[in-house]
Amino acid sequence: MNTNHGIASNSMITGTQSAPPVARPIVPTPPQPTSTQQAIPSLVQVMQKVKTDTPEAKLNKHSIDDGNGGRIEMNDDDPKNHTLMGSIDNQVW
Repeated sequence: MNTNHGIASNSMITGTQSAPPVARPIVPTPPQPTSTQQAIPSLVQVMQKVKTDTPEAKLNKHSIDDGNGGRIEMNDDDPKNHTLMGSIDNQVW
């Protein structure tokens, strides 16, 4: 089978025989394990950077941004005192 399509090989150009270049696989660096002793101080550092005196922070005390320009109001009701209605035969659970 003739695979020569008018393209000169490396050996014809340089006069040497060489192996074609081989791509080496990229081995990802595995993540370093984080111990609890490292994670907690990191979390504290991040939490200390949160500004709690901005207008939005004051709103966040009682509501959550809904992502659509509105807010979801939270209440302090104890859920243990709520009667839940099931959707099956409107039974009280």
